Amino acid sequence: IAEHLFTTKEPEIGTMEYEGVKAQMIDMPAVGYEGFDFGLLHGADLLLLVVEDLEDLEDLKKYEERNRGDRIVVVNKIDKLNDNEKRKLDAKCRAKRLKDYILVSCQENKGIDKLKEMVFDKMDVIRVYTKEPGKTSTKLPIVMESGATVKDVAEKILKGFSRQIKEIRLTGPSGKFANQKVGLSHKLKDKDIVEFHTR
Repeated sequence: IAEHLFTTKEPEIGTMEYEGVKAQMIDMPAVGYEGFDFGLLHGADLLLLVVEDLEDLEDLKKYEERNRGDRIVVVNKIDKLNDNEKRKLDAKCRAKRLKDYILVSCQENKGIDKLKEMVFDKMDVIRVYTKEPGKTSTKLPIVMESGATVKDVAEKILKGFSRQIKEIRLTGPSGKFANQKVGLSHKLKDKDIVEFHTR
């Protein structure tokens, strides 16, 4: 995000990482610029509406309707505001009843970690870690949709793997205690650790 308009001339694809989860991000040209692709709005799971002024939101309303996903209003360049102006801007956002908004400064890297957390929360996914018996859990999680079961994780690892499992041990938020024996239909929660014992 640069100081002048239209620095992004065509969609640029990148990734955002938050606690081991990667999300594909597409930086779009400004609305109204000839390189803006309305088709990308339809398939987006989440829109980050980046504005410098809340008045810009009125211009974006007609484009928001093209997307059924969630949205987060990102008010950028708060580094140019003093504390009193920031408080007024925050109050303005609340007065407009914005459901999800954040004030950031890309220049000073303020609010960016919180924005990543908000994006992660909107993704509606869980992180599941696996471990081999007698070893520590993996560092990288398997990312699953919320509501996934142990069987879903096993099948994501390898199709048909769930039929080879004789015992499953679980440690984490969805368990009652560490190393709990669970079945394939056990629903997982974020940051669960699953240990598969095969036949």
